[in-house]
Amino acid sequence: MIAHTEALLKTVLEFKGAADQTIRRFFSVHPELGQTERGILTQAVFEVLRYKTELTYLAEKGDGAPARRLALLGLTRAMEYAAVRAALP
Repeated sequence: MIAHTEALLKTVLEFKGAADQTIRRFFSVHPELGQTERGILTQAVFEVLRYKTELTYLAEKGDGAPARRLALLGLTRAMEYAAVRAALP
């Protein structure tokens, strides 16, 4: 999931088209991703787009590739939202 998020973010952050269309194309190339994974990946990408300045700053700190850390930060935010939604009635 991390590698898919990293690859999808790289494609979306090239800004060669609308994010939703880029995501749709990515999923058509990766039919092995199920509905749950697609939802989490989509949420992660939009979290990075919404909070790009803050998350990019955080991703540049520490060891490892910033692109991978950016993907992890987006996934973390997406999973937090998924956990909150699951807890609500």
